[in-house]
Amino acid sequence: MPQALTVCARLIAKSGQEANLALALDEVASKSMASGLCSRFDVLLDQSNPSCFALVETFFSGDHFREHMGTDHIEEFLKLVPDYVDSTESFFLEASDFSV
Repeated sequence: MPQALTVCARLIAKSGQEANLALALDEVASKSMASGLCSRFDVLLDQSNPSCFALVETFFSGDHFREHMGTDHIEEFLKLVPDYVDSTESFFLEASDFSV
């Protein structure tokens, strides 16, 4: 059985673009969940910094994530990034067996 992949991303909106980024992320989350490629796609806002958004996305496998990155809604979102986003940072996480 393929192992789930969780992606955590932080996006900092450009000044004045917070609302536009929030709307774009909400649309991406809805379309991503509807695609059937992920089991979770949360968009979170840093309560101390309204320019900082966090994404927590869980895909059924790495292959599902790669397919997700090629979808029309992701390609459209990526075109908006230069206008809306000042910086990004991502982490890719898989469950690990820590037993010895």
